[in-house]
Amino acid sequence: MKSKVLIVEDDGLIYETIRNELDSDFETTRANSYAAAIGRWEKEEESFDCIVLDLLISPLGLELKEIDEYTPLFGMAVLDAFTKEKSKEEMLQIQKKTIIYSGYTRELRTRKFDTNNLEIIAKEGNSIKELIERIKTICSKN
Repeated sequence: MKSKVLIVEDDGLIYETIRNELDSDFETTRANSYAAAIGRWEKEEESFDCIVLDLLISPLGLELKEIDEYTPLFGMAVLDAFTKEKSKEEMLQIQKKTIIYSGYTRELRTRKFDTNNLEIIAKEGNSIKELIERIKTICSKN
C-alpha cells in the first residue's frame, strides 16, 4: 500500500520536485492554499501518513482576524485548523507526522507557535534531499 503525503505548497515547481523525488511507493496530494488544505484534510484526514507544510501559502479561506494573527505564516493556520478540537494524543500524532518545509523558518522561531513536536527544514541549498529522507522516515513509522 502506498504511503500518502499531503503537500501544502503554493509553488508548483517545488511540489513537482518533491513528487518526482519520491518513489512509486508514495502517493502525493497537493494543496496550494489554506482553503485547499482544509478541504483535503476534511475529506482524507485519516489517510495521510505525512504532511509537508510550507509556511508562506495563500491565505484564501482565512478570516481577516486570522490573517492578521498569522501573517505571513499562513501554514501555521493550516496546522492549527488540523489540530483544532483534537485530543492531546491526536494533536501529538498530527504534529509528529508534520514537516515544516519553508524559507520562513527563522520567522517561525520568533513567534509564539508550539513547534516542539514538529520537524522543521529550511528551504535552502540541497534541503530537498533532507526533506525526502524525513518523509520516508515518517511514513515508515505509520
